Amino acid sequence: MNNKDAIKTIEKSGTKISKERLLNVIRQSTARDFSYATDPSSGLSIIVIKLS
Repeated sequence: MNNKDAIKTIEKSGTKISKERLLNVIRQSTARDFSYATDPSSGLSIIVIKLS
C-alpha cells in the first residue's frame, strides 16, 4: 500500500479526530519524534502516533 492508497482508505473510513483531541494525544505521548509520510500530489500526510 502506498501513501496515496493509505490516505484514500483513511478518508473512506470516515474516522475523524478533533484538533484538540489530536493535540492532547500528542502531548500525552511519551514519543519525542513521530514518523510521517506525505503524498506530494495531494499535500496530505499520514502521521503515526502510538496511543498506548
